[in-house]
Amino acid sequence: MIGRALPAKAQGDGHRRIAEDLYRAPGTVRGWLRAFAHRADAVTACARRWEFATRAEHGSVVWSPLVQAVDALGRAARACRLQLGVTASPCELSVALTGLLYGRPRDPPAFEQSCDGYA
Repeated sequence: MIGRALPAKAQGDGHRRIAEDLYRAPGTVRGWLRAFAHRADAVTACARRWEFATRAEHGSVVWSPLVQAVDALGRAARACRLQLGVTASPCELSVALTGLLYGRPRDPPAFEQSCDGYA
């Protein structure tokens, strides 16, 4: 569900609209979006490193941190699927690679600093 809520938010939908579309309580969706927004910069940085590590093309995005994070997650998931042959869904990859809302992010091999800035 979170994997559907984030792109909707990145496209400008509010938490009430997203909650209605996903048949979830507005407070639940608002909590997801707030938790993700709080981690958006760290998730973006981590997803960009995964994208770079798999040598996928990457462009310059100048949107909000949440939009950048959703974009970076999509690019990283695509790169992992294409370059590494991973078959997990983009949402599953987002969680596995970055920790998404609550988990601990993990860097791709050869990156010494963790995604949240701690060694």
